Amino acid sequence: MDFKHILEQEMETERIFLRQYVNGKDSTEKYCKYRLSKKSENAYYAVNKDTGKSKYLSRKNYRILHSLRKRKLCESGIKVLERNLKALERLVAVYQPYDPDALEESLSPAYRNRQEDLDQMREARAGSGKRFTQSENPHHPEHLKHRTSFGLIVRSRIEAAAAELAYSRGYYIMYEKRVILYDEEGNLHVVYPDFILCENEESPDVTWIYWEHLGLLDMEDYRERTMLKLKLFPQNGILPGQNLILTTDGMNESIDLMAVSNVLDSIANLEVVK
Repeated sequence: MDFKHILEQEMETERIFLRQYVNGKDSTEKYCKYRLSKKSENAYYAVNKDTGKSKYLSRKNYRILHSLRKRKLCESGIKVLERNLKALERLVAVYQPYDPDALEESLSPAYRNRQEDLDQMREARAGSGKRFTQSENPHHPEHLKHRTSFGLIVRSRIEAAAAELAYSRGYYIMYEKRVILYDEEGNLHVVYPDFILCENEESPDVTWIYWEHLGLLDMEDYRERTMLKLKLFPQNGILPGQNLILTTDGMNESIDLMAVSNVLDSIANLEVVK
């Protein structure tokens, strides 16, 4: 999945929210002539925009108060989403991929490199600057079908979006890395955390941040492996708020890139133990 694809998915998500806000605004249409006014801590008034006359909203008028608040929220959301969508549409229209394969396709035949030249370019690009490792998880390899712009192959759109944002912020990403954990009886278990993020994988003092995204819980084998990891993590010093982050899919497997970004921002505030 490239960056342009992620932008298109974000546009679709925002269109869904826009429809919800429009529907919410339409449901309060009979109050469109009024605005809400607050004159003291608990004194609310509905002010007629045309006449300027105000009506005190007692507890019996809670439905009106709720509707006016809902209408204002929906109006604000519509403005923001319409502005966002226009900006995203302009960006999608002009954005161009920059990897060697895409650039090669844009050239005339006379300027296209030989295959060995392309291979050298790919090797140079993926050499010392490579900051990720592919999945080591042997379970359901057929589900690894979403490719990020930098080459990491993951299982879901939300994981691809999370990986794109983490990579853009400079994190080294280990996806489904083979990790050995121990239970209370000292028995060994091999698990594959969704993500392990760190600043420098080569450093012995590096802090590993485990990131487990709870999706596909309707699949029994996936659910069992996920529950095992969540049980073993605390027993091995992997704790929420210290070095473990947990996220979930939105409704209908939706993607909230802002939420993912906020999660990445929170990493800097974790009280990690190196």
